[in-house]
Amino acid sequence: MAVVGACHHEQNMTADMLAREKKKVVLDVKPAMYDHPVWDVLPECFRKLSEESLRFVKQVHYLESESHSPE
Repeated sequence: MAVVGACHHEQNMTADMLAREKKKVVLDVKPAMYDHPVWDVLPECFRKLSEESLRFVKQVHYLESESHSPE
Protein backbone atom coordinates (compact mmCIF):
# COMPACT_ATOMS: atom_id res chain seq x y z
CA MET A 1 0.00 0.00 0.00
CA ALA A 2 1.28 3.43 -0.88
CA VAL A 3 0.00 4.93 2.36
CA VAL A 4 2.02 2.53 4.49
CA GLY A 5 5.13 3.24 2.43
CA ALA A 6 4.64 6.96 2.88
CA CYS A 7 4.59 6.57 6.65
CA HIS A 8 8.24 5.54 6.69
CA HIS A 9 9.23 9.11 5.79
CA GLU A 10 7.28 10.59 8.66
CA GLN A 11 10.31 10.65 10.96
CA ASN A 12 11.80 13.30 8.67
CA MET A 13 8.94 15.73 9.33
CA THR A 14 9.40 18.53 11.80
CA ALA A 15 6.74 19.18 14.41
CA ASP A 16 5.58 22.23 12.43
CA MET A 17 5.30 20.21 9.22
CA LEU A 18 3.32 17.53 11.03
CA ALA A 19 0.96 20.11 12.52
CA ARG A 20 0.32 21.65 9.07
CA GLU A 21 -0.39 18.25 7.52
CA LYS A 22 -2.65 17.28 10.41
CA LYS A 23 -4.84 20.36 9.82
CA LYS A 24 -5.59 19.08 6.31
CA VAL A 25 -7.35 15.94 7.55
CA VAL A 26 -10.31 15.41 9.84
CA LEU A 27 -10.95 11.85 10.97
CA ASP A 28 -14.02 11.98 13.14
CA VAL A 29 -15.68 8.69 12.29
CA LYS A 30 -18.28 6.71 14.15
CA PRO A 31 -17.55 2.99 14.37
CA ALA A 32 -19.43 0.66 12.05
CA MET A 33 -22.36 -1.11 13.60
CA TYR A 34 -21.50 -4.70 12.73
CA ASP A 35 -24.28 -5.93 14.95
CA HIS A 36 -26.92 -3.77 13.25
CA PRO A 37 -29.71 -5.84 11.64
CA VAL A 38 -29.00 -4.54 8.12
CA TRP A 39 -25.20 -4.95 8.22
CA ASP A 40 -25.39 -8.40 6.66
CA VAL A 41 -27.77 -7.14 3.98
CA LEU A 42 -25.28 -4.55 2.73
CA PRO A 43 -23.18 -5.54 -0.28
CA GLU A 44 -20.01 -7.37 0.68
CA CYS A 45 -17.81 -4.90 -1.20
CA PHE A 46 -19.30 -2.05 0.87
CA ARG A 47 -18.74 -3.92 4.14
CA LYS A 48 -15.12 -4.62 3.20
CA LEU A 49 -14.58 -1.00 2.24
CA SER A 50 -16.08 0.13 5.55
CA GLU A 51 -13.89 -2.25 7.53
CA GLU A 52 -10.76 -1.20 5.66
CA SER A 53 -11.61 2.46 6.18
CA LEU A 54 -11.97 1.97 9.93
CA ARG A 55 -8.64 0.11 10.08
CA PHE A 56 -7.03 3.01 8.26
CA VAL A 57 -8.53 5.55 10.69
CA LYS A 58 -7.27 3.49 13.65
CA GLN A 59 -3.79 3.41 12.13
CA VAL A 60 -3.80 7.19 11.63
CA HIS A 61 -4.91 7.72 15.22
CA TYR A 62 -2.13 5.39 16.39
CA LEU A 63 0.48 7.27 14.36
CA GLU A 64 -0.85 10.55 15.70
CA SER A 65 -0.57 9.34 19.29
CA GLU A 66 2.99 8.16 18.62
CA SER A 67 3.96 11.57 17.27
CA HIS A 68 2.87 13.17 20.55
CA SER A 69 4.57 10.69 22.86
CA PRO A 70 7.90 11.68 24.42
CA GLU A 71 10.96 9.88 23.10
